[in-house]
Amino acid sequence: MSDNSNQNRLKQQLDTKEMIFTQTVPSAIAAISKAWQHCKSQLDAPAITTLLDELQQLAHASAAAGFLDIAEIAEASTETLSKTNTELPLLQIHSEQTLDVLFLALETAAHNIINKQNTNIPPYRRTGDEPLVVVMGDTDAIFDGISKQLNNEGIRTRQVSSIEQFLTINSALKPAVILIQLSSTTLGLGLSQIELLKHQVLELPSIVVIAEQDDIFSRLNAARAGAAAYFAHPLPINQMVEFIRSQQHAAQRSAYRVLIINDDATSAKQSLSIMQKNGIKTRLLTNPANVLATLIEFQPELILIDLHMRETNGLELAANIRHHYAYSSTAIVFWADDNVIDDHRNALNAADEEFFIKSMSLKQFIAAIEVKVKRSRIIQEMMVRDGLTGLLNRSTLDEHLQLEISKSKHHPNPFSYVMLNLDHFSTVNAEFGYQVGDEVLKALGALFNRRLRAVDTAARFGGEEVVLILPNTSANQAKLLVAELLRKFSTLKFSVNNRQFSVTFSAGIAEFPRFQDMPALIDAANQALYQAKTEGRNRVRLANC
Repeated sequence: MSDNSNQNRLKQQLDTKEMIFTQTVPSAIAAISKAWQHCKSQLDAPAITTLLDELQQLAHASAAAGFLDIAEIAEASTETLSKTNTELPLLQIHSEQTLDVLFLALETAAHNIINKQNTNIPPYRRTGDEPLVVVMGDTDAIFDGISKQLNNEGIRTRQVSSIEQFLTINSALKPAVILIQLSSTTLGLGLSQIELLKHQVLELPSIVVIAEQDDIFSRLNAARAGAAAYFAHPLPINQMVEFIRSQQHAAQRSAYRVLIINDDATSAKQSLSIMQKNGIKTRLLTNPANVLATLIEFQPELILIDLHMRETNGLELAANIRHHYAYSSTAIVFWADDNVIDDHRNALNAADEEFFIKSMSLKQFIAAIEVKVKRSRIIQEMMVRDGLTGLLNRSTLDEHLQLEISKSKHHPNPFSYVMLNLDHFSTVNAEFGYQVGDEVLKALGALFNRRLRAVDTAARFGGEEVVLILPNTSANQAKLLVAELLRKFSTLKFSVNNRQFSVTFSAGIAEFPRFQDMPALIDAANQALYQAKTEGRNRVRLANC
């Protein structure tokens, strides 16, 4: 079965689970509310057991459907309820207020799901797309402070007080990072915790140390223990967020894709087997005449060409691949015996291509493949991404827009083109400096990367202007979505020298096919943006036909 077929099947299964969950969640919330009211009037073991059962069923169903925000609230309610002493009045143990808040959060989250379903608003990315950070320690004040800052950046947090507790949740929750708080008195204990984690967990997330002290010896000790990053108070929250997201992206990346071109299947079989055993997705092409079709279908990140094939010159084949613009930057490596490499060294240098020697060890071979593909991924990412915001760049935006117009012409589904611009951004730069302005732009990019669907496009158009392309989304749907993004962004607080400020944006939306080509679409969205600005900013406007 092809990758696309598997993806479509999994998507259909998830969509079905979402639909079923959306239909059943009102009754589940109602049952929990009823059980909770019973507990408040008659606190006993059977009443708590009934409520726990309802919560556990909701946690399981919401996690299976991909609504991890509801699952987490249900789990937190379960943990709080499990600690309740039925021999004491509920009000005396301070659980009632906590549970009231949690159940209200459950009702709100469920209402949001139902409301989005009924209004057919394209859903945001699920909470599961947001990285999870585990904070090790039993100091609530420290956890609350770190948790609040990370939550504001769309990063989920979970506190654990022991290694044993971490081991119970690690396999299920797959955290991106473990934060360990160290002080001058707990330095040795914290470093020993890291050592224990390394011995007990096979696939350990990246470990980040947060410390009071910032000296070379503390940093060296943390590095020796295995910490991947070290941050000292006052915490540089933006740097922490960037590191956490980089670890999440690294964990989510798919297997490397390598195409081997060799007209001798027997000699290529060993390398093919080795790469597959090491988790590298590999394809063997024995007929170079089919290279273009294979490139289009397989989309390799690295092409490994046997330099000395019987009927084809490897150098000429590589030049032919480079003639196709779509593959002009795809990494190509030649593979040959030492003597063959020596015979062609000048030609290889002239073509600016790299080569692997067949006599290298298996370990060296896999390491060389991984290094080459990692470098290729970095280069590809730099070619399509804006370095500051992490959004797509202008040239990539144009390609995505052309593709979306072409798709919509063949399949008559509307899409929305959104142009937005930060309000009074020149004042931010003038008053607080360009470095602070850059932090605002980074926050805007992080919000879109976090909240939009995977099929959406978010690109930096230039300066403080950003464009969104929202497939299968009408202008009215897009307006609701962008208004919510605006509300979320306007609540972010930026701090400079003990001063806090917020930033808003204005947006204009045009819908295809109401505006039937690229110039008309861009101009209409720009006019709607101008209208939003002239009406007072901090608002979203639709383009008039």
